[in-house]
Amino acid sequence: MSHNRRFLHRSNRLVLAGALALACGFCTSAALAVPTIVTAGSTPNSTNYSDSGLNIGNSGYWFANFGAATAVSGAPVDQNDANALPSWVQVDFDPASVAYSFSLNSPSSASSTGGVTTYNNLILPDGSSGLSGQLVDNTNASGTQSNNIITAWRFGANAPPAAFIHVVLDNAPTSAETIVQRLRVTHRNAAQTLNPTATFDNLAAGANGTADVYTFRLDGIEPGGSFAVQLRTNGNTAGTADTALAGIAFDAIPEPSSLGLLALGGAAAGLIVIRRRRQAGQY
Repeated sequence: MSHNRRFLHRSNRLVLAGALALACGFCTSAALAVPTIVTAGSTPNSTNYSDSGLNIGNSGYWFANFGAATAVSGAPVDQNDANALPSWVQVDFDPASVAYSFSLNSPSSASSTGGVTTYNNLILPDGSSGLSGQLVDNTNASGTQSNNIITAWRFGANAPPAAFIHVVLDNAPTSAETIVQRLRVTHRNAAQTLNPTATFDNLAAGANGTADVYTFRLDGIEPGGSFAVQLRTNGNTAGTADTALAGIAFDAIPEPSSLGLLALGGAAAGLIVIRRRRQAGQY
């Protein structure tokens, strides 16, 4: 009996050590990750982002000038915004700050528009609904636009190693100042030495005035890193093709180390149950 118990104790230790090594391996690989970004699909004509619809933005979201009672344009980017950003996304809304997170380049500067009755009604991830607005980047003199409307939204200390970022476009009639040809997101590391990009192109052909959602997957997210969003117009007449987006939603992706630790906990619990039953003579 004592020999069986010693063997069981030894087996328990070996299994637990293996599970711990597996979890630590996941942690190490996450720590060594470099920033990457890929496109992860798009959903056309989607206006419901709650769990009864597309079910995105479970980690947080931001929508420009949402539910405005009266029409407004050229407003500050955070005026009447629906701001439920994750704690791990840091945005500076002060245009006087050196860390301002949006375009501030004359004549191309970010502003917000809202209260326009021809814009889509959207259902946000929390189930609330209302008339959508837009974050707008003014067209330059040539009529084209290729600018980072979002220059840097930064990742905080508790940022997950991977996340989906969903960008909502085309929430207004195509005759409005919303014609986007290309959407590009840049993912930067904390040292700003690595900045991979991913792009959705040829978007203008599919624009129909009902919101579309474009999803990017970011891996190797670092605290202190950031992402930028660039919108490009289709080369329309000067002054008529400002670029715009309705909002952005976030979904953290569980890190492999967390899954490894869950497996470790499950293995440990199972071994304890087996050990107690053997000691009680149930096996």
